[in-house]
Amino acid sequence: MSIHPSNIDPCDIRSHKFTALLSEPLGNKMLYKLPGIGLSTLKKMEKHKQISKAEDLLSEFIHTLQLDHEQFRLWLMKDYSIDPCDIRSHKFTALLSEPLGNKMLYKLPGIGLSTLKKMEKRKQISKAEDLLREFIYTLQLDHEQFRLWLMKDYSLPEYRATECVIALIDYIEQANKNHWPLP
Repeated sequence: MSIHPSNIDPCDIRSHKFTALLSEPLGNKMLYKLPGIGLSTLKKMEKHKQISKAEDLLSEFIHTLQLDHEQFRLWLMKDYSIDPCDIRSHKFTALLSEPLGNKMLYKLPGIGLSTLKKMEKRKQISKAEDLLREFIYTLQLDHEQFRLWLMKDYSLPEYRATECVIALIDYIEQANKNHWPLP
């Protein structure tokens, strides 16, 4: 069965994605295989004695995921009194006080020179910038529109809605922590 973003609840995106990717338990060694977990992050986590906590969380995540999708959704909501779909929209609404503009693209974490060159080669830069503009606009309207926006299908794999959300959260948190001016 092929899964199409337009016909699934955004809460289920991760569970479907992971079910397709995980064919067997990955165990504790998964931590350094996760995208975005580089050597510097691992060193920071070791310094703060967070490795075992992260590994426990991943083990619990993998175990819960392999039970069933309903259990996975409950796991996502654990310790939260709000719908997991709304976590990001609430967080963004609190963080964003003004539109961030077009210049956001190359400031996103994980978007290095090689990715930018690839995107330029495929003429995808303007599409990604349009996506970010639409993301910011939709987010500022209301939460229900934001949820519908998350389910939209984009033909730009590097910049699907969920990746934008994660990257923007990371960037804005870093900007606030380091007192960087937001565009």
